[in-house]
Amino acid sequence: MWTALGLAIGTLVSEDAALMGAAALSRAGAVSPLGAAAAVALGIWLGDLALFFIGRWASRWPPLSRYVHRRWPRTELQALAARLEHRAGWALVLSRALPGSRVPLYVAAGVFHLRPRIFLACTAAAVAVWTASIVLGAQWLL
Repeated sequence: MWTALGLAIGTLVSEDAALMGAAALSRAGAVSPLGAAAAVALGIWLGDLALFFIGRWASRWPPLSRYVHRRWPRTELQALAARLEHRAGWALVLSRALPGSRVPLYVAAGVFHLRPRIFLACTAAAVAVWTASIVLGAQWLL
């Protein structure tokens, strides 16, 4: 249990290191491959949710809200929100494999009030596939 907790918390420091650690620990028999992948997946997913809710909070912060509304017309912001809503599934899933895209996209999803159900489902699916393939694939290669 402590190993799984350590792997989950470790994702907040470095997802890649936690993924490789999970693969190495499962290969060594310290934790089951499924348990290692699940612990890392949970940690990654909770970090993703934190980014989403940071965006939600930031959108309600008066100084930021004033800055955004002075800089961009409301119609442009509504168009961006509609485009994100329309393509959210693909964008969220693909961002898992595109370096540098996750943090801005997840925060933007919160800022533009993407429906939480869509965010939760898409990120959960992406994290499950990503984590299982990395942990099990790396374990096989080690």
